[in-house]
Amino acid sequence: MLRTVFKSQTAFACLLIIYTAWIVSVFFRNLNGFDDFDVFFNSGKRLLNHENIYGEPYLNQLRYFYSPSFALLMSALQCIGIFYSKLIWYLINYFALMRMIFILKKYVFKHSEKPVLTMFILLFISGKLTLFNFLSNQMTIVLIWIILESFDLINKGKSGKAMVLMAIGFNIKIIPLFALPWLIIISKKPLKSIF
Repeated sequence: MLRTVFKSQTAFACLLIIYTAWIVSVFFRNLNGFDDFDVFFNSGKRLLNHENIYGEPYLNQLRYFYSPSFALLMSALQCIGIFYSKLIWYLINYFALMRMIFILKKYVFKHSEKPVLTMFILLFISGKLTLFNFLSNQMTIVLIWIILESFDLINKGKSGKAMVLMAIGFNIKIIPLFALPWLIIISKKPLKSIF
């Protein structure tokens, strides 16, 4: 029994190491390219210049669709420049992805007879989405992490913290708002969650 658990944990760790190496290689492939983060970063610059962050002129014909508070966060990063800001954003996405994997392992894969195989299949299937998110420096991974982390907090009986995290999420972009009814329903204190 112990040997099986050890083999399972070792295989899971190897899988994460391979996935991490792949994500690092993606970072170096995309090192000075234009992506969504340039639009985020530009919104912070425009905010500091007292410009309308939602109006023209658009950066490479791409509009900014996120909240003013996210643009405010981007304005704080102007002092370190685009390269280091992208590196920080990349690391945030990476750690959010790893945390999502551990949350899924905790709630989904523990019921599987072959959790490592199930994890491999999930990582393989979601590989293209993950690749696209990292190549484009998008927001998707962070938003999905917010939903899953909120789910984990609710299961630990911390619905207040879960709802604060969700509020931060849909302040940035409205997508986490669609998971809110489900999180309120599974909450042990739905009225507190609604408040």
